[in-house]
Amino acid sequence: MKDNFVWEYLLVCFSILVVWYIYEFYPIITTIFFYILCIVGSIVGFIVIIAIVVEIYDEIVERKKKKEEFNFYVKENYSHLSKKEISKRKKAILLEFEEINIKKRAKEELERERAYYNWLFFKPSKVDRAEIDLALKLMREEAANREIKAKEEAAIRLKKEKEAQELLEKQRRVEIEQKARINNSKDNRTVNEIHRIKDYSKKNMNTQLLHYGESTSYGYYYAFLMHYYPKNKYDKHKLKKVDLENRQEIYNFKEGVQAKKHAQIFSEILLTKYDEEELEEKTLVIIPAATEERTRQRFFDFCEYMSYYTGIENGYSYIINKRDRESSYLNKRRDINLKNYITVDKSKIKGKDFIVIDDVRTRGTSSDIVYDLLMRSGAEDVTFFYMAKTHK
Repeated sequence: MKDNFVWEYLLVCFSILVVWYIYEFYPIITTIFFYILCIVGSIVGFIVIIAIVVEIYDEIVERKKKKEEFNFYVKENYSHLSKKEISKRKKAILLEFEEINIKKRAKEELERERAYYNWLFFKPSKVDRAEIDLALKLMREEAANREIKAKEEAAIRLKKEKEAQELLEKQRRVEIEQKARINNSKDNRTVNEIHRIKDYSKKNMNTQLLHYGESTSYGYYYAFLMHYYPKNKYDKHKLKKVDLENRQEIYNFKEGVQAKKHAQIFSEILLTKYDEEELEEKTLVIIPAATEERTRQRFFDFCEYMSYYTGIENGYSYIINKRDRESSYLNKRRDINLKNYITVDKSKIKGKDFIVIDDVRTRGTSSDIVYDLLMRSGAEDVTFFYMAKTHK
């Protein structure tokens, strides 16, 4: 390695001496030679720059053309799919499009070769044919590999979607079984327990404590246990102790705290007002809260206890949220139309009497919408019970 370095060093030194010698004896020729070299170098550099610019331009045009062809291909073959579905399957569609392009390019290349040989009045030799066939074979293999990869990715995605669906179905089955278990448990209740609740109701629950009202819009009747004094309107120092305790009890009901206790309170009211046979012919439904999570927190256990204590049909899932909404407490304008956010299961509504339970009645707008939905779906009768009504 050292020897090579020495020889290279000597060669450079010799070249410098030769150039210096020529320049000393032939300065004009040397100057002309350097000028020519600079001109040639500039021309070559300019040509290289032009070639690079042309290459970049061709690449941009090719990409734009490819994008247009891809969009046309999607429009021709997948116009029946929505934009969301196309975006999900874009990778598979792109692989399919690439495969078609590979076949197309291979065919064009083959035709070009044939035209070239025909123009020369020359037939390709066996070697040329073998090379062409090998190139086509490699292209086909590449397209096949891409297709296999796309199918594998699609299979993995479908598997994940299937697993997620199965998990969701499992959760639904568990929930349905739990509801069925609670609903069927009313048949296992002892007669003594039923009479104990009814006797307790007759002794301790004075129906005169209920407050009654009538809807001015639809004419249905409703009842509520207490008056509600909101914090934003009534200072706690100006309220009685019982009003403050009632306010806290309403907050507990909203948060799903002591669901069993609240279910016992409403059960006592219903068992006092209706016979057990009448209650078994009625269906309990609720007005959904702003979100599915809050609805479940507030009413799921409550409805199961109510069904257990009274024998009433549990219709917790008969009125559900189509999507979550902003709470009326947070939306100070209170201009949310509940009809756009809830839906009813019409197959389970027709010909039934309903008892609707909610936490607080303020203006009655939500109750009017629920009443209208139930009656339009074929309900026979609808009665509302509230924990409280907002004091005006």
